[in-house]
Amino acid sequence: MVTIIALLIVLVAIFVGVGIVLYRRQVRQSGDGNKTSPLPFRWQYILLPAIFLIISVILTIYFSGKLPFQIAYHFESDGTPDQWAIKQFFIAIALGIQFILLLISFFIVMGVRRNRFFTSTNEAGIKPETMITLMGNLPALIQLILLFEMGDVFSYNALHRHIFPQWLFLIIFLVLATAAFIAFLIIIGLKAIRQSKM
Repeated sequence: MVTIIALLIVLVAIFVGVGIVLYRRQVRQSGDGNKTSPLPFRWQYILLPAIFLIISVILTIYFSGKLPFQIAYHFESDGTPDQWAIKQFFIAIALGIQFILLLISFFIVMGVRRNRFFTSTNEAGIKPETMITLMGNLPALIQLILLFEMGDVFSYNALHRHIFPQWLFLIIFLVLATAAFIAFLIIIGLKAIRQSKM
């Protein structure tokens, strides 16, 4: 699981980097890279990270009274627990990571929206608001995995059953994330081709 989360962090960084490079190239070609007024902050830029943090807090409030002092947080491939932690420690770590990812999202947005390449322009093929929304919401991919893990741990310790197998969740998640990434690259490619023909 740690390997998958580390891989997702690398993919998010690559995705943000590719987005910035492609957008800079597009703005340079349109000749509008000299505008310096920053875009206003909008909550949609960090909407998914904020929602996943709120859901995590709600889950914690709902399950905290039903959990034992020590909870199982790591499981074998057949679903049996093999590692335990104190409830408060696990909750603090889980919510802390969710909050840190929301902060990362916020700082990405605050930094990118002030960049001169991400100022308002109608001539570019992709709107700056769209790029910033995508970049700001990318940490939600990692948050979604952590949210599932938290829900599964709570479900097992409070109700003595798993939500569904982790491997199934990861396969569904990776297939959907890969399909969305490929679709995004195709859309950017098509817009870049259209822009170059104009």
